[in-house]
Amino acid sequence: MAISDTQHSVRQNVASAIVCEGQLYVAAVQLHAHQAPELMLSISEPLVSADTLGAQVSKIAREANLKGYSWNFTLNRGDYQLVQTDVPDVPDAEVENTLKLKASDLIHLPLSEAAIAVSRFPTEAYRGRLKMAYIIAANRPDLIAIQDQFGLNGLKLSSIDILDMAMRNLALLVSDKPCYATFTLGMKKSSINCYFNGHMCLQRDIDITSVDLVIGTSDQHATSTSSQRELSLATLTLEVQRSLDYFESQLALGAIADILVVAPESLQDEIVTHFDHSVQPRVLPLHFAECLTLAGGISPTQNIETAFAIGGALRHIGDQP
Repeated sequence: MAISDTQHSVRQNVASAIVCEGQLYVAAVQLHAHQAPELMLSISEPLVSADTLGAQVSKIAREANLKGYSWNFTLNRGDYQLVQTDVPDVPDAEVENTLKLKASDLIHLPLSEAAIAVSRFPTEAYRGRLKMAYIIAANRPDLIAIQDQFGLNGLKLSSIDILDMAMRNLALLVSDKPCYATFTLGMKKSSINCYFNGHMCLQRDIDITSVDLVIGTSDQHATSTSSQRELSLATLTLEVQRSLDYFESQLALGAIADILVVAPESLQDEIVTHFDHSVQPRVLPLHFAECLTLAGGISPTQNIETAFAIGGALRHIGDQP
């Protein structure tokens, strides 16, 4: 599910960039058949300016010798809208155009300024129910500006993707089951995504964040008391399990087998342990050294934003034989 797509091949050299809170994150991956992906680059630095994004990425690419890599730019969640909707009863060939017209009533952008993609639920999810799809909408002038910046700086921008699919790619590092999920514990918002054979079938934001799980007053973000923290953790767990139950009961695709946890390093092991005792699927932490081959000198920071960039670079992982 991307705004644009690339061609499949047995081996892919892919680099990815994403901007989070004024910081630029870049990762590069080599994908080989029958081998773990190799992480060739993982770097972050302050974004100098949105107007010089392409030049800054190009400088990183030259210094890291990423000549010949195809590039993916991953949109952060504030950069696009994701709307679930039913699929109208029209001939299959007309579904996508019909949904794009329907988007005018669902998105916050004028249709003339929107780049729209449609991601339909798998046929297995219907079973007598309404057919469903996600409409993804982003500001078209912003996407054109990104494409122009990459192209003018000699970079082959092959795709512009969304964060929810970068999370899917990370899950494929650790799970080979048809039904799997990701949970992200963010500072401003947390989220759970459920997938079936690569298709996103559920996305929910959860208001409990990493800030709610930090105790004390010495840090400006640490405001929770011990009892508040316990309540937040219990509420978070309940919301995750409710999402998993909804996926199983409403979509009839089976139960989620694995859930990948992506959280700040200081909280990840605790969240994994807590979920392991509280939710039904197998709970998996994201440890890059255990699921990727690391090129010489590469030691990625274990944080959420780094994971987003690496997930963007892994967009072809499901294509590997």
